Amino acid sequence: MVEKKFFHPYFSYGDPVYEVRGTEDVAFDEFLSDNAVVPGVDRAAYVESRPYGQEHERYAYLAAGDVLGVVLQSRKGIAHAVPFRQTVVLQSRLLD
Repeated sequence: MVEKKFFHPYFSYGDPVYEVRGTEDVAFDEFLSDNAVVPGVDRAAYVESRPYGQEHERYAYLAAGDVLGVVLQSRKGIAHAVPFRQTVVLQSRLLD
C-alpha cells in the first residue's frame, strides 16, 4: 500500500520527480537488468547523462512494503555500473 501511495507517484520508471543536487540531466539506468530484480521490491534507477558535473551520479529508489530506500553512488570521473548494481541488489535483498 505504501509503495502505491508514495513510491509510484514520485519514482516512476521515467524521469525522477526530484533530482540529486548537482545533476542536470538524468536517464533511466538500463544497466540494471531483469536478472537483478528482487521479487517484492520495486525500484527505479537513474544515471546522470553527459556532460557530467564535478562528479558522476547513479541513484536508485527502492520500495518494499512500508519502507522506502535510496542508494546513491557519487564519484569523480565515472561512477561505475557494476558496483552500483551490486549495491542496489544487496540493499534490495535486505528490504525483502
